[in-house]
Parts: sequence; structure tokens; C-alpha cells
Amino acid sequence: MVLRKTKRATGGHLRSYWMLYAMAVPGVVWLVLFRYIPMMGSIIAFQEYQIFRGFLQSPWVGLAHFQRLFASPDFYRVFRNTLILGFYNVFLTFP
Repeated sequence: MVLRKTKRATGGHLRSYWMLYAMAVPGVVWLVLFRYIPMMGSIIAFQEYQIFRGFLQSPWVGLAHFQRLFASPDFYRVFRNTLILGFYNVFLTFP
């Protein structure tokens, strides 16, 4: 009897609250489109990206770009400027 009640409760729950699930669809679509799909662009950091070859066929270079970034003599100046701009962005645009 418990199995029958559980099976009925699940199906009944979906049928009873279908409007709530329908209202959640735009939010889930937005989340996937604007939060998860852009993360695929992070792959470019580890590739010698070529626009005509795309993500899947561009050659992999591993951490070569990061090694070049950290070895650059301008790294600390650029990093400091990034922190300053972030600070200004938070404290001037937030209020």
C-alpha cells in the first residue's frame, strides 16, 4: 500500500502543481543560457584559439598562457590596476 501511495503522490504532485513547474521554466532557461553556457568560453584560456576552427578543433596549449602572464614584467602593475578598478566599481556603483 505504501508503494501505491508513493507512486500516486509523485504523479499527483506533478499534475497538481504543473503551473509552478511551468513558472520555473523561464528561470531555468535563463540560468542555463546566461550562467552555464558562457562557462564553456573558459576553454579558450587553455587553447591556442582560432576563430575559424572553433572550441573543439583549436589546439590545446595547457597552462602556457598563464605561465606567460605570470612571467610578464607588467603583471603586478596590471593586477594592481585590476584591483583598483574593481574597488572603484564596487564602492562607486553600489550605492
